[in-house]
Amino acid sequence: GGWIWEFVGDPDRPEAVPTGAGVAPAVTQESAPATVALAEHLTAGVAVMYAGYWGPHCHDQREMVGKEASQQLQVV
Repeated sequence: GGWIWEFVGDPDRPEAVPTGAGVAPAVTQESAPATVALAEHLTAGVAVMYAGYWGPHCHDQREMVGKEASQQLQVV
């Protein structure tokens, strides 16, 4: 077996982002239009990103595409 996690924030309270153990760090980099388009293309093509919230490399990948694009990706 394995663990699958997902966080869906409260859109009415974007400042209420949980932190601490077991929570991925927030992505702070803004997305360029090209990375948003790439995320939309990957999601439409049923691509999935397998990531661990604890891994710095997974977080680095999300920062590379930015917060808007990373929110569109299918992450397991």
